[in-house]
Amino acid sequence: MKTILQLRNFSFLAILLLVLNFNTIGQPIVSVIQPNEAGIQWVIGDTYLISWTSTFTLGTKIDLIDYTNPLLPITTPIVASAVGSTYSWTITAGIFAPGSAYKIKVSSAICGDCYMDESNAFFSLVSSAPGTFIHVEQPNVGGITWLKGSTYLISWSDNVPGTVKIELWKGGVLHSTLATGVVGSTYLWTILNDGSILSGLDYKIKVISTADAGISDNSDVNFAIAAAGSGGTITVLQPSLPAITWVRGNSYLISWSDNISGTVDIKLFKGGIETATIATNVVGSCYVWPIDILTAIGIDYKIKVISHDDAGTLDESDNDFSIQASAPGTSITVLQPNIGGITWLKGSTYLISWIDNVPGTVKISLYKTGVLHSVVALDVVGTTFLWTIPNDGSVVTGIDYTIRVSSTVDGSIQDFSDNNFAIAATGFGSITVLQPNVGGITWVRGYSYLISWIDNVVGTVDIKLFKGGVDVGTIATNVVGTTYVWPIDILTPTGIDYKIKVISHDDASIADLSDADFAIQATPAGGAIAVLQPNGGEFWYIGNSYLISWDDNFPESVNIDLYEIDEVTLKYSIATNVVGSTYVWNTTGHLPALGGNYKVKISSTLVPALCDFSNAAFSLNCLPLISVYPNPADFYLTVKFDESSTENFTLSLTDRFNMQVYERNIDSEGMKELRISTADLPNGVYFLTITSGKSVETKKVIVQH
Repeated sequence: MKTILQLRNFSFLAILLLVLNFNTIGQPIVSVIQPNEAGIQWVIGDTYLISWTSTFTLGTKIDLIDYTNPLLPITTPIVASAVGSTYSWTITAGIFAPGSAYKIKVSSAICGDCYMDESNAFFSLVSSAPGTFIHVEQPNVGGITWLKGSTYLISWSDNVPGTVKIELWKGGVLHSTLATGVVGSTYLWTILNDGSILSGLDYKIKVISTADAGISDNSDVNFAIAAAGSGGTITVLQPSLPAITWVRGNSYLISWSDNISGTVDIKLFKGGIETATIATNVVGSCYVWPIDILTAIGIDYKIKVISHDDAGTLDESDNDFSIQASAPGTSITVLQPNIGGITWLKGSTYLISWIDNVPGTVKISLYKTGVLHSVVALDVVGTTFLWTIPNDGSVVTGIDYTIRVSSTVDGSIQDFSDNNFAIAATGFGSITVLQPNVGGITWVRGYSYLISWIDNVVGTVDIKLFKGGVDVGTIATNVVGTTYVWPIDILTPTGIDYKIKVISHDDASIADLSDADFAIQATPAGGAIAVLQPNGGEFWYIGNSYLISWDDNFPESVNIDLYEIDEVTLKYSIATNVVGSTYVWNTTGHLPALGGNYKVKISSTLVPALCDFSNAAFSLNCLPLISVYPNPADFYLTVKFDESSTENFTLSLTDRFNMQVYERNIDSEGMKELRISTADLPNGVYFLTITSGKSVETKKVIVQH
């Protein structure tokens, strides 16, 4: 291993600080603050704050300890040298796995574990937050008709991570995919008028999580698609409710419904007087309005939507709304550079970061001795900015610099670095590989792993893979920053003699190689797969969607096939190249014969012999027709069974907190209709679960008085 002087070329002053820190002020102390309490759950893919207190100032090393096997805990590095007493940790999928026996360890970055502390209690990493859901908001009530050739707003509420997919269903069958990778909770859909979509009364919208197809929701009731008409009405939908407040400098959605042909104009009224034309010749039924920063504040605004071709066809907001300068409690807090002792080099690139809840973008300014030096960036979106410090003489060296981040909309909302930082001339440069760098590391083909290093070089770096001391390939070139996530190709040769080399892109003499070999293997030892569901005895009904699940320990995708009970006769392929360990099967398509003679086979896409069948046969049957209406319900809810139904059913109505509000057992052979009183139930979403000896069906019910 390298000495401290070999690693970083510390100056005499840095060495003196190190000696003073460890010898003249007593033994350093470090203590984990967060996560430290029992019962904490963090979601993989999200970002969380790790915090601690310490008396040493030369960097803090952070590791994740997995105590699933307390006799052989597993340590995974998070960061080699964090500055300050907080670190924002983005939990990367593939590197960190779900588990409930985790602790955070913080220790000195200089002397390893000689000064360290761990979380007092275990915390958990989970794949998705409990209670994750999607709920279609529009179209979702009865009586909606959308016209071909027009544009309409599809909206939903959710708390799923990542993007969603939007599908159009007709008569309970997938018609087409409208959009994939959708960000946010709204989507503008222009209905094609080319014959690909027929007029009909039985359409629904389905919104599905891209990350987990098991999290989805359909429109509760059908809506109609009709040919474009002429004439008609306009109804303003937003802003129309009481007590709405919009903030200058932000953008907001104006929406309406209409059945007119042609476009509309949108006008702004204040105190009943027209003050501005927001837009003309708008196609569709919504418009995103960026409110100008100079718009007068007030509480008596309304929106009016008018047919462009017929000014007599119009509608305005039902209630006044407000426009104000900025939202209450708006603030900015600079996170980096923010602590004392930071030195940045001219010609290098550094991360400026902050947290805020301001509308719109921000401006970043450089101050020297409390006086504005220069504007670093304008109209910055987000909460981070990579600043390459000019090396052309425009920025001089000094120890009295601060960063100011201010709202573009309202310059009074701002924050400065709490402490000065230094800007120095470019050094000779060095690189030190941090990961993989210790012995005993094994990485698996098909997974992604973090390569990290520290450097003070100017410009970018290249990353190369060495095996047995020989360069076997370039992993990446022109990498900015000090980390890179490497997805190891499935065809990479296995071996135990690999190393990573990080090289300055502009000066190949500045480089570093892993101190120890690491291994790459094909798949976790003892590759195996086990079908979990269906696994024998299930009663599944044609027309419903069911979860197929399995457990495996290999990285490649799988194929899912339907077989007769003999495990020889293939009926058809359900899905190919499925990633993960679950798949939602819609049994509507490619219907096999009804009966109880089926098994599911799940197999590796790379090694077909690596497979498993359901332990026993499961059944596919016709679903008895059960109608639940009206929905939304006011004073009562009716459950009606098909005339051919002869089964005993248990009906359970629960609220959105899973608290039961009604339960009853009935024999559908003698009772075909049941009325449930909803008069005393609060408005909201409820779930009616109808269970028999062969099926479980849950319907979403809305109570609206």
